[in-house]
Amino acid sequence: MDVVTAYFNIQGYNLLKEGLSGLESFRLLLGEEPTSGERIGLKPDTTKLNLSIQTDLENEPFNEETLKRVPYGS
Repeated sequence: MDVVTAYFNIQGYNLLKEGLSGLESFRLLLGEEPTSGERIGLKPDTTKLNLSIQTDLENEPFNEETLKRVPYGS
């Protein structure tokens, strides 16, 4: 399964995760909508996307369920 979207959050993933586990492969491509025709096909500026994902994670409750869904550490 291939998914291309400008937005994806933890709650959305939680709704889909059981169905995804049975897939042979899964690819998720995240990006922001081009602001003009000249931007189509160019490498996106990931600053806004990264900030959006960081904000979503910071707004999640810090509990065991969230920690199970979001890998952390390195």
